[in-house]
Amino acid sequence: MLLLGEQIISLISGPEYLAAFPLLLLLGAATIISLAGLGLEPLLQAAGRARNALLIRLVGLIALGLLMAFSLPRFGTIGAAWAMLISAILTSIILLASSRAVISKPRQPVRKLR
Repeated sequence: MLLLGEQIISLISGPEYLAAFPLLLLLGAATIISLAGLGLEPLLQAAGRARNALLIRLVGLIALGLLMAFSLPRFGTIGAAWAMLISAILTSIILLASSRAVISKPRQPVRKLR
């Protein structure tokens, strides 16, 4: 995106859309960060911590809503793109920390009483 993004936008949409290039960079970075943590949520679910995965996604969604409420009126579309990036980073960090906890200390199986 950094090397050819402007040329691709100009080629596909025309030079009048070059103003969208910073948005493309921020949203692309948010997508890359989200994709980097793609396997962490299924890891939590497979470890029996689906509730944690859901709560982490909920925290990310709430953070996105708050960031949008703050940044959209003040900064417009670039503020919304920054909110997406910050929310993706926050969600990925929490997913990574929770996944590391699952890997280092797996939940003990429930013992059956005889």
